[in-house]
Amino acid sequence: MDFIIRLTDRISDFNGCVEMIQLTDRFDKKDTKLEEMLIVENRLVEGSFKMSVQELFATIQDATVGDDHIPTPLLPTNCLKHVWVNRVGNVHRVYVEVPKKRWDITYHNQAFKDVGFPRMIFRYMIKNQSVELETIVAVKDQVLIKEDTPIFHFPFSHVSTEGYVCMGGNKFPDVKAIQQLGTFHTVFLSSPFQDDYGAKTTTGKQIREIFTSLKGNDFNDEWLLKKNKTFNEL
Repeated sequence: MDFIIRLTDRISDFNGCVEMIQLTDRFDKKDTKLEEMLIVENRLVEGSFKMSVQELFATIQDATVGDDHIPTPLLPTNCLKHVWVNRVGNVHRVYVEVPKKRWDITYHNQAFKDVGFPRMIFRYMIKNQSVELETIVAVKDQVLIKEDTPIFHFPFSHVSTEGYVCMGGNKFPDVKAIQQLGTFHTVFLSSPFQDDYGAKTTTGKQIREIFTSLKGNDFNDEWLLKKNKTFNEL
């Protein structure tokens, strides 16, 4: 079904009505009765009516909204947000929450068992199958993460105050599905910590001292250093 819209360049038309003619599909003029009806470009006029310009624009807008949906890929456990950066280039940004927990880590060549880490958010960039860890931030435990939830600096080394992540010589494997990101934080946490970018807490303590004090203890959220940003700004 097609329509013909007649709109002049008179300013008054924009405050009044436009004429619209609704056309049927083409026909072969075999029916005498049809020949008596108004014909435009060998097509019958099925209806003629008027509407305001505002109603016309609303009708056109509604007509362009189809039933097609763009689903997200299957997402990893604890995924907070998925963003299509470039659908044509298959580029995604994925935000994954890592619960507050104790981890076994290595600092230089020394093993530290059962070290308390805060609740964290890992932000990944995926380009086709390649994965980059863009930044890590901390959030306080037992807080529902919303757009206005405050975020804090990652308290340990390997992440700068600007959020840049140092992976050293480590690299994430390529992924076939975004779901795989659910365990990628273990790659970062199992990498030996050095002194790059230092500690970022309210205690003012150095990395070794902090790791030592956290062995066998949960991370104290009061040590988190504010970034003066919210999750929506991450």
